[in-house]
Amino acid sequence: MGRFFLALFVLAVAAAAVSAADLEQLFFSRTQEGGVPPYFDVTVGADGRVVYREALDDEFPVEFQAPAADVSRLFEISKQLGYFAYPLPAPKRPPPSSGDKVLRYTSASGETHQVEFVYSPDEGARELAGWFAKVAGTEGYYISLERSIQFDRLGVNSVVLDLHAAFNRGRIIAPRQFLPLLQRVVNDKKILHLARSRAAGLSEQIEAESVVAE
Repeated sequence: MGRFFLALFVLAVAAAAVSAADLEQLFFSRTQEGGVPPYFDVTVGADGRVVYREALDDEFPVEFQAPAADVSRLFEISKQLGYFAYPLPAPKRPPPSSGDKVLRYTSASGETHQVEFVYSPDEGARELAGWFAKVAGTEGYYISLERSIQFDRLGVNSVVLDLHAAFNRGRIIAPRQFLPLLQRVVNDKKILHLARSRAAGLSEQIEAESVVAE
């Protein structure tokens, strides 16, 4: 019996450790009048879970699993930047506004640090902002495709074309997240045959490149 309770205790400690690790998060937001979208934020957990929103009260956030290499790099840069406990280097001459940005780090214990900036010449900060902007672009395609499937079947072909072009340019984060949507296109006989064919081809390309990446 003693060994049984000891085993339960070890499992509980291990589960708590995993839960604590999952609490470590990075948060990024950008607010830009006239931007597309005008506001977005992205939360990335240490476990790779990503949540994308286009409003603070977004009722339909998009979630996906980020590549482990990307997540590792994001947290590595954040560590190099002191987990945002200090202001980022500022440019001598402010460039044209690219939106007000926030970077926030939350540790496993719940401690937070954040910086607010418009632009920083620091390469790490620029890499972080670029990755999060890439997420916004990716999820823009995701939302457009999902809406087209539901409300504008004639527009699906155009969205699939744009998505395919962005994928070929390396502008899509975690492309496998699109596979269920593309399969819906393939299976929906009310959608133009050309769009369904293109969706099938893109699905095959994503699958093939995922295998190579592994």
